[in-house]
Amino acid sequence: MKQIFVSFLFICFLLLNQSTLKADTSPNSSITIFAHGLGGHAGHIRRYQEHRIIHGDAHTFDVYGRMSQVSLGQQHEMGNLDNAIQHIVRTKLDNQIILRGLSMGAATIANYLGSYPDTSAIKGAILESPFADVDGILNDIINKSFSLSVINAICPYFKELGVYCIYRNHTLDGIQPIKVAHLIPKHIPILLIASQEDTLIPLHSTQKMYNALVQSGHTKTHILIVKHGAHAKMCFHKKSYKTIRNVEHAFRKKYNLGNYINSYAIAGEQALAATQPAVSNSEDIQ
Repeated sequence: MKQIFVSFLFICFLLLNQSTLKADTSPNSSITIFAHGLGGHAGHIRRYQEHRIIHGDAHTFDVYGRMSQVSLGQQHEMGNLDNAIQHIVRTKLDNQIILRGLSMGAATIANYLGSYPDTSAIKGAILESPFADVDGILNDIINKSFSLSVINAICPYFKELGVYCIYRNHTLDGIQPIKVAHLIPKHIPILLIASQEDTLIPLHSTQKMYNALVQSGHTKTHILIVKHGAHAKMCFHKKSYKTIRNVEHAFRKKYNLGNYINSYAIAGEQALAATQPAVSNSEDIQ
């Protein structure tokens, strides 16, 4: 009898919690399309939903398929992203689309926004650890290794050969986020997220992207820098996830992007206000 009573109380708690959350959620709807990173999969969206970083209607897709197809955010991934967007446009006519990407998925979104002719369905973008360009990431990796530095000095085509052997669909001198930043429509609000502890996509690479956007006149661009969290894990780090979650909801509320939880948005307003540093001072930490 006691077990039945406890179960009853638990069910009541869940129902009350859901009704409270529903009442606290923004009335306007949107659909979030999540683009995972290299080595990830579509199921990664669940962790973001469990932490309420992504809330409400959401859609995800396989960003790159087989590893042999990877183009590191270029034509192959952009084509898959466009297919996902067009599917939503055809089936969810009354909704606005928010793009939310991680690492290569974030770079794919930046490349897409700066190169595809029709981005009218996109109302906002949240980019976690986007790289400015692949060449810059490779230079960081090479500079950290003495042996790689020596090989690179001896063989001027070392990087090109390495990329071709592993990711033959990628072109180093092809489309890169930093190259198309000035072409991204300026009415689209963009939130960049980076961590000081990210060693795969260093903080300065995401800062470089922020600087390029601001310098080209994007007044709705923000950068949130947190102190803790490795690559692809900062949103779930115990010292960072609440800040990221609250700022994302505040960002959605500020630009009327929908599917935010008002209590989180209010909690993140002060931190969001500090996410538009001057280009020369973009190392400020939240």
